[in-house]
Amino acid sequence: MKKCKQCNTSEFKIYPNRLCQKCLSYNKELFLLEKGVKPTISSDELITEYIIKEKSINQIAKDKNLKPFQIRKLLTDFLIPVKSQSESKEKKIDEKIFKKLTARSAFLLGYIYTDGDLVLNKTTKKYFLRVYSKHKTQIEKIKKILKSDAKIQYRKEKSYNNFIQGGVYFIHVGNQIIINDLLDFGLTLTKNENVTFPKIPKNLINHFIRGCWAGSGNVTTYNGRVFSSLTIGSIKFMTEIEKTLNLNGLKIRNIYKNSHSKKPSYKIKYAHSESEKLYNYLYKGKSTLTTSDKQQIIYTKYFKRK
Repeated sequence: MKKCKQCNTSEFKIYPNRLCQKCLSYNKELFLLEKGVKPTISSDELITEYIIKEKSINQIAKDKNLKPFQIRKLLTDFLIPVKSQSESKEKKIDEKIFKKLTARSAFLLGYIYTDGDLVLNKTTKKYFLRVYSKHKTQIEKIKKILKSDAKIQYRKEKSYNNFIQGGVYFIHVGNQIIINDLLDFGLTLTKNENVTFPKIPKNLINHFIRGCWAGSGNVTTYNGRVFSSLTIGSIKFMTEIEKTLNLNGLKIRNIYKNSHSKKPSYKIKYAHSESEKLYNYLYKGKSTLTTSDKQQIIYTKYFKRK
């Protein structure tokens, strides 16, 4: 895989001079600044809006209080290829996905609660959603549930204050109907600390929690035994999950505080026999799109769902 000689990334298009789009545009921006020309939008911000978030020229112009021709000129100045009319069409997505919960949308909601986040665009005062996974196949499943053609991005491993943040695949969702529905369910900017368990129909709760497990859960084996755990940043949210699982046949679990993570988080753990009960409860009515492949492989190898 080709990597940029300046920043060593493969996230963006690599040009024949071995520079990625971001570095190529940034170098051109520095050149303009040296000539006394100060662009109204930085190359980094324009790449974020136009390439990563996949906004149209008209939408960017509206957000920045500029004219479309000004955005086009900036794209040209920064050597960013202008998309064709067909490429610039609004991205497809099932914007009614959360209007009425189903097994699929409940799973997706649980996944977003644990491996997604809302980000506020300070310029437009609008939110957009990012959905993550270490596994590209999981994001491909999320895209299929959303019926979305959003581009899958990759962020390489980073280090923050001695904490390693692993590389992840992700997509951006800017559809405001979906965003508003997520806000109505109670998703917040600070979901790690403050998110609470949403109102979910009783017959769909196992799908929602299975989505949480696919996002922030872990299923491992040791000496032929299966161990399951779930880690979440909100104690209120975790308490409600543990309570729900207990009401559905699993033993009461202690909730452990994890002090080794970048932010405070809370964990519940289940050993082999309880993992089988967990599997039998969570995987009722599952489909190929509403599971974690890695977790399901382990569960089905050791347990037969009742």
